[in-house]
Amino acid sequence: MSRVGGRYVNLELVPGESLAQRRAVHARLVMAFEILGEEVKLTGGYGTPANPEKSKLGVRSFRMFQRLLSESKLVPHPTQRLEGGLEAIGEDLQLLKSGSPSEKKL
Repeated sequence: MSRVGGRYVNLELVPGESLAQRRAVHARLVMAFEILGEEVKLTGGYGTPANPEKSKLGVRSFRMFQRLLSESKLVPHPTQRLEGGLEAIGEDLQLLKSGSPSEKKL
């Protein structure tokens, strides 16, 4: 954030008193549900009105990501399948702590 302000996009509401300290900072809560373009009926400041433009943006974005994936221009991290199911979670957490599955999705 620069001295002159900026935009702060977050996944959780920012307390009003925090925003009052930096009037040049414009906070925006992002909700994944908004991509549907429909009203999100939640309380506590988390609800949003319907916005069909967000749905159009979502469709364009998903098409772009699918094209990039299909053309191998966007490549996900390799995966590593671990055996043992839920019983092996303790061992799997130790593996994560050791850092050995670097750059892999488990």
